[in-house]
Amino acid sequence: MDWVGGGGLVVGVLALVVAVFALVIQRRTHREALEAQAVESREGRRLAEMVAREDREHALAMAREDRLWAQRADLYSRIVEAMRSRVEDRTDGPSVPPSDDPGLTSLVTQAQVLASTAVRELLNEFVYADAGYDDQVNIWDNMQTLVKHELGIPRD
Repeated sequence: MDWVGGGGLVVGVLALVVAVFALVIQRRTHREALEAQAVESREGRRLAEMVAREDREHALAMAREDRLWAQRADLYSRIVEAMRSRVEDRTDGPSVPPSDDPGLTSLVTQAQVLASTAVRELLNEFVYADAGYDDQVNIWDNMQTLVKHELGIPRD
């Protein structure tokens, strides 16, 4: 019977050792899972921050493009209006050349910064090429078509 009683003790000790070993393995597995979650969380946070930064940069770029478009639209409308006024206000007396009109020359200066090459070329031709009335009307018409195309305004 000592043998059986001792066997029960051995079984009990073995069961205790197995239980402790299982707890150690479970704790290690749990700790590894927590560490993996922490790494995933850091990577997720880093990814979220990167996406947020890219979104901010994209929003800023879009805002810059919108401001540039609005400035161009304003400049182009002032150019077309100045050309229209010049063409429609033709008098019978001696006319002042467009290159002596401070409003037009100011628009030429502004166009150097904001306008496309094609718009600058047409404006320079209108102001400095000493074009006759018919040529000015044609340049003004071409300018309207070009401006509508550049600004994405549908044609009539």
